[in-house]
Amino acid sequence: MLLESLVARGHENRLVLQPGARFAATAERLGVPVDWVRMRNSFDALAWPAIRRLVSRHRPDLVHLACSRAHKLGAVALMGRRHPPKVATRRMDYPLRRGLFSRWLYGHAVDSVVVISDAIGAEIRRVGVPDDRVVCIHDGIEPAELEGLRDHRPIVLARLGWPDDAVVILCAASLRPRKGQAYLVRAFAELAPRHPQARLLLAGDGDQRDVLQGEIAALGLGDLVRLPGQMPREEALGAASIACIPSQLEGLSVFSLESMAAGLPVVASRVGGLPEGVLDGETGLLVAPGDVGGIASALDRFLSDPALGRQMGEAGAARARASFTARRMATDTESLYEQLITAAR
Repeated sequence: MLLESLVARGHENRLVLQPGARFAATAERLGVPVDWVRMRNSFDALAWPAIRRLVSRHRPDLVHLACSRAHKLGAVALMGRRHPPKVATRRMDYPLRRGLFSRWLYGHAVDSVVVISDAIGAEIRRVGVPDDRVVCIHDGIEPAELEGLRDHRPIVLARLGWPDDAVVILCAASLRPRKGQAYLVRAFAELAPRHPQARLLLAGDGDQRDVLQGEIAALGLGDLVRLPGQMPREEALGAASIACIPSQLEGLSVFSLESMAAGLPVVASRVGGLPEGVLDGETGLLVAPGDVGGIASALDRFLSDPALGRQMGEAGAARARASFTARRMATDTESLYEQLITAAR
């Protein structure tokens, strides 16, 4: 979305990508040229000179290191060069190790660090990076694309083998321990006897699939839970009545923003940047991470009181439209670029 906005605003862009990167299809669609560099790991010494040569050849006004590997590779490759200014993005809320390298990587190797939530910003500052180097720009979405998705519901329910009156709790995330789906499955097992229409949809893939399927079988949940793998977001959100994000760690969660934009009430862990999107008691309910009873209680409130769910869903949709649009994200990023470029000149 950021690249689309920059292209639409008339900026010239170039991408440095790993050979075979799926994002190349986006670049081709937008007419953005790509330079290919093999980047085997975050400290691939063979990639450093290739990156330096590309920057010397193209002489960009600014370099954006858009992921963790790019940050480390670009920081070393461009070490000692004051121009062009460099921006890094930090999306994950994993704790950083305090030390000289972290302070250098985030506080000196780049001119600014964009964090997608204030919670991540606090972690960057914790390792000794000055406040003026850290800029929070929340992720953006296109709310208009996520309104009126209920037309997908009958088709998706039929495909899943669920009745038309099913009340679907949706969790869309990679199936990994940090995403907390196991806690949600256990919470759902508590709810299912009291709410016969309730169903649980765990969309996504990952290394916890077999573990989760074993837990579902052990709890006797049978056809009440589905793990369909990756699903188009329109279908998943269109079938859902409630969204749940039981994460142990979470930078911000685009899924939480998309769920609000789709008008769904949200149950989420009180971790990372989730409370910056989901307002407890207004657009959803927040619970302690790993609290099976808390998740079950919050979901029970929405299952028992559909009017409450609709009320919070409407409030969430309004919040998404007001505060989490791709346009706002692009405007704030463009403004940061311009500040850094002007300062460098």
